[in-house]
Amino acid sequence: MTPQCSTKKWIEIRASDCPLEYFYRIWTPKESYIKATGEGLHLYLHNVVFAQDKACAFDEWGVVAMETKFELDGEQRPDWAFEQSYLDANHCVAVG
Repeated sequence: MTPQCSTKKWIEIRASDCPLEYFYRIWTPKESYIKATGEGLHLYLHNVVFAQDKACAFDEWGVVAMETKFELDGEQRPDWAFEQSYLDANHCVAVG
């Protein structure tokens, strides 16, 4: 999975209190993007970057909801919208 994230993101993942959870917060929008475009895993995902708010807000059902910003090849892409949440304590999902 190393080529799927930038060096900076891997540093953030490893420094996180919950590395696996943080990885999934980074991975799920990438997965959502490649499914939406139909490009699949052959796409070089190192250039597909998502930035989530560090602080998470709970919605009315007690589920964490995060707004996610998207950058492709170093360029902000406001024409795409992604949202992440948790189905439960173990399952992070993203929709784009």
